[in-house]
Amino acid sequence: MNSRLPSIVRRSLIRACGTGKRKKYRAKPPWNGGHTLLTPPRNYHRELIEKSPYSAVCRMNMCFLMSRRLCCRLFAMSFLFGSIGMAQEAAPLKLAAPADWGSETIKLPPGFAPDMKFTGVEHIRFAPGMMKPTSDSFFSYAFAFELEPQPALSEAVVKEEFLKYYRGLCTAVLKGKLPDLDTAAFKIALQRDATPAPAEQNAKIASTLQRYAGTLDWIEPFATQKLQQLKLEIWTWTGPNRNYVFACVSPQLLDAPIWRQLRAIRADYCQQ
Repeated sequence: MNSRLPSIVRRSLIRACGTGKRKKYRAKPPWNGGHTLLTPPRNYHRELIEKSPYSAVCRMNMCFLMSRRLCCRLFAMSFLFGSIGMAQEAAPLKLAAPADWGSETIKLPPGFAPDMKFTGVEHIRFAPGMMKPTSDSFFSYAFAFELEPQPALSEAVVKEEFLKYYRGLCTAVLKGKLPDLDTAAFKIALQRDATPAPAEQNAKIASTLQRYAGTLDWIEPFATQKLQQLKLEIWTWTGPNRNYVFACVSPQLLDAPIWRQLRAIRADYCQQ
């Protein structure tokens, strides 16, 4: 017996699974005096399969086609619900800055400070004079940490993580160029800012917002390789399934023009 299915059976199998174009149907199979109809009777395909001399093969093929269709539906459903789950997660915020500012995004913990507990991403915006020691915006930049909910953003955790960050950064950049380098001597001092909150905060972050002002004493490793004191303004808050840290950093005095730009970047970020 020829194992190849008659073409009418193959076409019927495809139609039964919802594919192909339905043009004409037979009320009975052709080997039983069938005739052509425009509309098939109910359960036509089932009867066609059961009466076919190739019924066993037909059932196998139909099961295969129906299984494939079911798998496609399950995949589509899993993709849909997966997309909905991702949409419920907090979307990354946009860190805008003037056009002549540099930008970078890195994963946390970074490669130069793998011992950090913070997990997430860091968005950075560099002032045009970032690497120019004679510029009034030398080593001035703003960055945002978008983090997993743990660890909680206590003052002690923020200080510890910032020290790990800057110690690791200095060590990685210098690569042994300063044999006497002692990163353990780096110091950070923070204190809570009790002044009224500026208008740049919004209602979404007000309930969990903590504001700090302070300094970081370290060795600037990129351009001067000398002792430097950075001024810091650090804000932390908690959002849906995410913690945030925003820092404005510069060695300039807090009333210098660069701080107006840094705070404007922070204001834009916090209003989202």
